[in-house]
Amino acid sequence: MKNIIAVATVITAVMAIVLIAFSSTVSAESVDRKYTADGGALWYKGTLKHDEDPDKAGNISEVYEGEMIRFLNYTSNKSFIMTVSGPCEWDGDHYDEYEEYTVLNDTGWDAEGKPTRGYFKAVNASGHGGWFKVRKHSITMELEGEKKKVQKGEDFRLRLKKNDRYEGVMKLTIEDDEGFSIEDGMDNDIYEALVRYKEKDFVYFSDADNKAVVTAESVIFNKTSHMLILSNKNKTIQGISIKDGNLVFNTSNTELDMKEGRYTIKLEDYATEADDDVDIEVEEIYLEVECDDEVVKGDDIVIIIRSSFYKKTANVTVKDSISEKNKSITLDEEGKKKVKFSTEDRDYGRHEITIEVCGRNETKYVTIKESETSLEIVSPKEKATVGDIVTIKGKSDFGDFAVFLVDDIFKKEARISGDKFEWDWDTSGELDGYREIEVFILSEQVSFSIGNHVSEDWQRGEGVDESATIFLFLPEFTMTVSKNIAKGDDVVISGTVIGADHVYVIVMNHKGEVKFPAGGIAKATAVEDEKWEENIGELDLGRYTVIALYEGRDGITDAINETDKKWVAGDESKTLEQRAAILLDAMSSAGSDDLFEKADFSVHAPKVILKEPKTVVEIGDAITVKAETNIKTGAKAFVSLSQDSNVLKKNFTLVENGSV
Repeated sequence: MKNIIAVATVITAVMAIVLIAFSSTVSAESVDRKYTADGGALWYKGTLKHDEDPDKAGNISEVYEGEMIRFLNYTSNKSFIMTVSGPCEWDGDHYDEYEEYTVLNDTGWDAEGKPTRGYFKAVNASGHGGWFKVRKHSITMELEGEKKKVQKGEDFRLRLKKNDRYEGVMKLTIEDDEGFSIEDGMDNDIYEALVRYKEKDFVYFSDADNKAVVTAESVIFNKTSHMLILSNKNKTIQGISIKDGNLVFNTSNTELDMKEGRYTIKLEDYATEADDDVDIEVEEIYLEVECDDEVVKGDDIVIIIRSSFYKKTANVTVKDSISEKNKSITLDEEGKKKVKFSTEDRDYGRHEITIEVCGRNETKYVTIKESETSLEIVSPKEKATVGDIVTIKGKSDFGDFAVFLVDDIFKKEARISGDKFEWDWDTSGELDGYREIEVFILSEQVSFSIGNHVSEDWQRGEGVDESATIFLFLPEFTMTVSKNIAKGDDVVISGTVIGADHVYVIVMNHKGEVKFPAGGIAKATAVEDEKWEENIGELDLGRYTVIALYEGRDGITDAINETDKKWVAGDESKTLEQRAAILLDAMSSAGSDDLFEKADFSVHAPKVILKEPKTVVEIGDAITVKAETNIKTGAKAFVSLSQDSNVLKKNFTLVENGSV
């Protein structure tokens, strides 16, 4: 743990305090406790009675785990061969760890690893000695004001918040964020440098300290520098001093090599190895100022200050060619602050802003201007279909809220953020035709409810800031299906719709049975690029009716039950005509804006009807062959031309909409 050498003839303590170890009613023995860098000494006087209760002996001397303790006769100041035993209970019963140690004249008793319960006694051959206890030493240190950051070149202080041991020596180390010890401005390594303490204060070295040998490396305390001494180098450390019992650290380049970054300061007691550490962040000196280049007259000039000047006074000045305004503010514990200047009483034009902190200056320029507002319909641009989402964006260099009216009806209030505002207008349920959109820029929220009519008096009083128009079309709806479909081909139903993202399709056979969707539960068909398509699959031979539906701009239809989502077409006791009539009636009822199409088609056996070409053609003319079929579009049709059973020509083409 430590290198120990013989103490000098005259023991000189690094720090001193007197403790009463025990008091006998018979012999009035007393013991003094002294402290040295590596431990200390216990002075004893009189005879120790082996059966004496230590608790009745008055204040028991205490030593700390890790100390090297020497036992000296109080009168002669000489050491004798001592027997140290313990620990034991007050009645003399031994604990399991009980041991006896022989301490020679020129050695000490090492308290390292000794139990911290019970009592120990030290007795020489003449029966002289005393009682003592072993305690665990603990220290806690803190930075003055619980600082977490410090500006480069600024001092900060470290103090002992808690320290059980009255007097001693600490080993000081400063490490960077990578765990390496740093140097001072003279290239001296700050690793386990020695500093003396007394109670909770750090103290300078005294004349007597100059004589105290601490380790086998013969490092001594320097009485004249009043600074710290590095082990093995005997050099004074720059940048660390002692003031009012605190360690004072100077982070300037010429003192301590503490560049921008995080550092850990460690202290370890030389004798007991009790330790603690604290972190400190060193920041480079900086002063940063932010403000807008332009401010609308009536709005505040907002200045943001960020710096490494913690809790310092900053002087802020705003001036033009005629006048100036000044403010003196205190930066917060992180060196930042927000400052505002009103522009109500200032002229239009450029103004100079100057910030001065601790001799540092920053200058910015801001122009006070008239207000500007813009409004743009981003998507769709000039026209839209009822039901579309119309995105409206704008900019305003003043105000906090954008209030939107459409044909004098209050629709939306949007907060302005970063001079920008935006509104997504859902046009479902709106009337078709030209619609006027007006925006009012305000500093406070309005009390209108959505749908309220806004009076002309209010509009004139506030003044519209920007407006735009858009034309809303009513949705369009179409459906296409082949009238005759060949058995085995898929039944494909398609169409177009404007202003919708889905449609519904129902297919019933000649008996009135719902063949699509399954169970009669409405199934949405997606619309992409205003087109939709539903593949029903193969159907049996027979006659069918298909109805396609879009619920309209209100998003509601009486043809589909809102609860179970089934088509409201009656039960299967009804005929096809009856069920179709029920649905058509529901979709065209009063107040409904449903869009729908109905069509009939049949599924037949595949057939081809050839249209004969002209019977007489001139040599060189093209022969055109036509046919009608119920085979699906896209199927291959093979054509051959023969004469007297001799095939003259073969070709193929594709079926398109029932024609070849």
